[in-house]
Amino acid sequence: MDFTSVFDSYLNQIFILVIMDIISRKIVLLRPSHSPNRLWLVQQFKNIEMEEVAFPKFIIIDNDGIYGRWMDPLLDDYFGLSTLRIENGKPWQNGHIERTHLTLKREVFNRIIISDLEQVNSLCRSYQGYYNNIRPHQAIAGETPSRSKVIAQNKNFNTKMIRKISHVTELFTEFSMAA
Repeated sequence: MDFTSVFDSYLNQIFILVIMDIISRKIVLLRPSHSPNRLWLVQQFKNIEMEEVAFPKFIIIDNDGIYGRWMDPLLDDYFGLSTLRIENGKPWQNGHIERTHLTLKREVFNRIIISDLEQVNSLCRSYQGYYNNIRPHQAIAGETPSRSKVIAQNKNFNTKMIRKISHVTELFTEFSMAA
């Protein structure tokens, strides 16, 4: 879990909370806020719990000020999560999430002018679906985080029918064989 940030066209900073399952590479949560605080952060975990996402045994975080020492007992008491804190000045200890920040910015936010928080929220929700369900990941052998590789059987791959699907407000295009 970690925060990244972007700026809108009025130079307002928007923080984006990213929670990722390291093993599957699935983005569990991608939520923006102008001013994330303790109550907002706790609410995000409640939202995850309401969506019946299985919590892992531990969560890796850095030493950001928002993760005060209050967070460790709270996550343990209410959600059964132990926190593992990376060392100060060593972001590579949480490299998976840092790489996800880079990918999110490069693939989405470096390509558009951001107008407001609602636009960022819409893009985050759309990108989360794209990232988890469509985008192949090198670290998991070209698979997507939420589905296993399905080998098409009984399909004629000599056909020239190609289907084009746009994702994340047409920032990405997927091409697949039409059935």
